[in-house]
Amino acid sequence: MMKGFIEMEKEMQHHVAALKDVRTLTSSEGIDVNFLAEFDKKLDHLKKSSENDYKSHLKYKELENFFMDVGSLEEQIAALRVKLTASSSNDDIEVTEVEINTKCPYTGQAIVFPVRNKHCGHVYDKAGITNYISSRKAKAKCPAVGCGNKNPITVDILEEHTDLKKYIQLVGKLERLKVNDNLDHSLDM
Repeated sequence: MMKGFIEMEKEMQHHVAALKDVRTLTSSEGIDVNFLAEFDKKLDHLKKSSENDYKSHLKYKELENFFMDVGSLEEQIAALRVKLTASSSNDDIEVTEVEINTKCPYTGQAIVFPVRNKHCGHVYDKAGITNYISSRKAKAKCPAVGCGNKNPITVDILEEHTDLKKYIQLVGKLERLKVNDNLDHSLDM
């Protein structure tokens, strides 16, 4: 249903853009313009040139996040674990348990605010990597061992990694709850 909504919204945007484009045409110097043919041509061009990736649509992401918030902490963590490892899984290898790396490759510390490098996909802690970028300027390269990305890292190629951020928050919450449960049990004795 969400996919249908997104496709309908995109189609409406294409129609509006094509109509705006055709409205700018004028029949000057006695040349007749076939507005309907021009509209159809522009609409066809827009449909062919647009992406069909509904998963990057804001409303799809909001719905996905809504469903991620349903269930126990363990279920939410498991769902995020699947989502975080889905892009890096290899169909030829059966994986039983995957460790989600939450250490910054630059600082070696636990990531607090994860940001992803748009060029190579590596994830860093925002404070650590921005400090690294400030100190190295144009010489700042991806600090992940074995990274083949030779482009310098700049702040504008970093994007917030919302899934990993949520995963870190939920794991932290679960650990705090376990500590509190252990304290409660020790006080009961």
